[in-house]
Amino acid sequence: MLMRFSRSVEPSPPKRLKLSDLKDMFSFVTWSCNTLYGNAFSGMTITPKRDEKQTECHRINLEEGPTVTPTMLLNEVFAQFDANCKSIELDSSDVPFALELSNTLSSPFSSEEEFAVTALALLNEYLFEGLSDTPIRPKKKILGEAKSDGTYSCESKLLLSVKFHRENGERDSTMHNIGCYIHALPDPVDCQIPSFLLDFSGPLLNVSGIVNVGEDKLVCDPLSVSFPLVFSDNDDLLLGLARLCASLKTAVRELRTLSISNSESLKPPMDQLQFPFKRSYEKDGVVTKFTYTKRIVKCTFEAKTESGVEVIVKFSRTYGKEVHEYCAKAGVAPALLHCETLVSGWIFIVMEKSNSTLLVNVLQERGLARQLLEPKINQIRELLRAKNFVHGDLRVSNLMWEEDKKELTIIDFDWAGKCGEVVYPPLINTTAHWPDGVAPGKAIEAAHDEYWLDLVLELDEVTE
Repeated sequence: MLMRFSRSVEPSPPKRLKLSDLKDMFSFVTWSCNTLYGNAFSGMTITPKRDEKQTECHRINLEEGPTVTPTMLLNEVFAQFDANCKSIELDSSDVPFALELSNTLSSPFSSEEEFAVTALALLNEYLFEGLSDTPIRPKKKILGEAKSDGTYSCESKLLLSVKFHRENGERDSTMHNIGCYIHALPDPVDCQIPSFLLDFSGPLLNVSGIVNVGEDKLVCDPLSVSFPLVFSDNDDLLLGLARLCASLKTAVRELRTLSISNSESLKPPMDQLQFPFKRSYEKDGVVTKFTYTKRIVKCTFEAKTESGVEVIVKFSRTYGKEVHEYCAKAGVAPALLHCETLVSGWIFIVMEKSNSTLLVNVLQERGLARQLLEPKINQIRELLRAKNFVHGDLRVSNLMWEEDKKELTIIDFDWAGKCGEVVYPPLINTTAHWPDGVAPGKAIEAAHDEYWLDLVLELDEVTE
């Protein structure tokens, strides 16, 4: 499950706080880690108190904050790191290092400083093998109560921050690392600065990715599960830890190369930092570049190509490309311009932007006659049935109405596919009024599509 982490700054009259403004505030920062969700986190906000010279940092419910684009879509290094953690080919040094790290850090330490010094020595020898750079430097500068135990920078950009706690208690290593990241940002913030955060909380190792999405916001996602650094003969855990370490070693080099080359990928226009790194697609040998204009919902955006054509850009974990193309050819879906699986496993989709309006809005505003709508509903029904396709989510919010042509079209093909081959996602919204048989991991049935199409015709706004 992807957990999203956003840091948004509350407006403080007369001006909005920027990330660079927070550096001075860290001299009186108070970090609070209270949350209803244990160690799972979805967000954090920094709010200056009116009556006291201190700042509280607290977890927020995802619904209370802005929609967040995952870090794996914001910078390709994070995407490659995630992919490598699953499949990177290990070399002769990776498993021995994972064993040494577990063995060494399983031992008791007399102080947190001894724990940090020992771990940093191991990390530096492994991560920076063959590099001429100064490796992770111990860092004891206190940023209020937030401090990092070691950092690695290149070309004045923070690429890696490490925090150690001997025990996993109320203190939160991630919060301290975030404080260090903010402190290391340039002033003004005029580019994208991706960085990795290593959190050693007692016997657990976590890796997060953090990146600014403007001058006043940042996004931080966990990029790994928590690996126990307690020696174990569990081969799966050991191999997982080895892949994590090997992937981090690769990622540090990739970030270093980007920084040294002053890569253009780190310098998009500031208004594009909040959007995914993917800003072009290739079809039939022709590369089409585009600029994002706004977010529609979650990971779906409006964009405009260099030639001025408006398109819809979407990122999804699954996608029914075959069903979309079939429906588009039949005239009941927007034309699919491009569909590509990225290295992270996310699917990158580009489709035409139509002049249609959400059917739910049309019905609420003026309603539609049944004799006009029913044939269009039946057309979709028959088209899907003819190829044994299922859509999975034909709620009224995924149907569009084009008034000029009097046409009904389908959007959102995330779950679509052949009946008997596709299932509902694990994170399906179970509070919706789904038909019987719908549940996470259960097969998507044609009867479920029929249920939603029939329900449209039963709405009060569909007039006789």
